[in-house]
Amino acid sequence: MNIACLPLGSYQTNCYVVTCDQDPEHCLIIDPGLGAEALIEYLQQQSLRPTLILLTHGHGDHIGGVDLVCQTFPDIKVYISKPDVPMLTSATLNLSVSMDAPSVVKQTHHLYEEGDMIEFANLDFHVIATPGHTPGGICLYCPQEAVLFAGDALFAGGIGRTDFHSGNHEQLVQNIQEKLLSLPPETQVFPGHGPATTIEREKNYNPFL
Repeated sequence: MNIACLPLGSYQTNCYVVTCDQDPEHCLIIDPGLGAEALIEYLQQQSLRPTLILLTHGHGDHIGGVDLVCQTFPDIKVYISKPDVPMLTSATLNLSVSMDAPSVVKQTHHLYEEGDMIEFANLDFHVIATPGHTPGGICLYCPQEAVLFAGDALFAGGIGRTDFHSGNHEQLVQNIQEKLLSLPPETQVFPGHGPATTIEREKNYNPFL
């Protein structure tokens, strides 16, 4: 697995472009946020064709670039969890009404839920439901590579905000402790904002846990 991290927009949301040596022409994209013009430029420079967009949750800074990517690559598929679907079409619910520009997603989407597995090249991404930051927040875990894409659930030294609409602090902490900290300690964690970390480091030093 090859992972490129592109912090997008004024919120510096980590958008991840994942490729595999067995199929270097194609990629999947995790959380194409606001300011996705830089993402499009990167994909074109690298001669990459994305096949999947996997959304960890429905906040505007993580979905703001979906339509631009879909317009550029019409055959791409978009996945999100069912509880966060209303955020796709409401700038109020996805909070983008107070961001750089109100954002909605017009693209047809597909749903995933706890326990689903998304296949890309020779990689499997297991969907782990971690609501609390949003009702439908999820993480994506690839056991072959010991990699977790944590969205805004778990950060290096922090956790996602829960003071937004439908946030739930106790629920988020419980999900992190039960579902994420139980992963192998060497698992690399790629969060929605900020630097990468490991499960071991967060289990030992994260003050919120």
